[in-house]
Amino acid sequence: MIVTGHNNDFAIAAEVTEIVDDWIFGRFRFVLHGRACGNWSDTVDLRGCHGWLKDFSINLLPRFEPGLMTLPAVEVFERLVKPVLMQPDGEEYPEVYPDTLSRFHISHLGMSSFSAVTMVLVEGTEQQRCVWQANDEPIISDVFPLNCMQNVAGEFCDLLEREVAALGHVL
Repeated sequence: MIVTGHNNDFAIAAEVTEIVDDWIFGRFRFVLHGRACGNWSDTVDLRGCHGWLKDFSINLLPRFEPGLMTLPAVEVFERLVKPVLMQPDGEEYPEVYPDTLSRFHISHLGMSSFSAVTMVLVEGTEQQRCVWQANDEPIISDVFPLNCMQNVAGEFCDLLEREVAALGHVL
């Protein structure tokens, strides 16, 4: 099993379970302040996770908008999730900020292991805040030092590349 970061802060965990041709399958999850996020029973395309995480770690996006670091988590979801994701009530909500989906949403990083997770990332001058919800559970807000998640993602990519190379393959 590969783990980068720190479980009591932010970590990424994965396990390669099978390699078939160019496909690298395995398990994947985030750990945010000791809480696991992601379906560990799901089989994901780790090559896809690697690609998304590599891009996330290198291409830093402008995730700042005034007030988002201090708003209650439910209000962050109201502003960043409702306008861009289909709502159960079918209602459409106006987008509060430009490019909301591409700037703030990071659920895609976990591929199918995050299919029941909605996760957004906002940033201030010194901290970043990950606001997320799995299934219909309460919305959770985790605060980390600025670029913590991106730095751990970069370390994870390096470690996964070494792990896959040790198994005789290349990412």
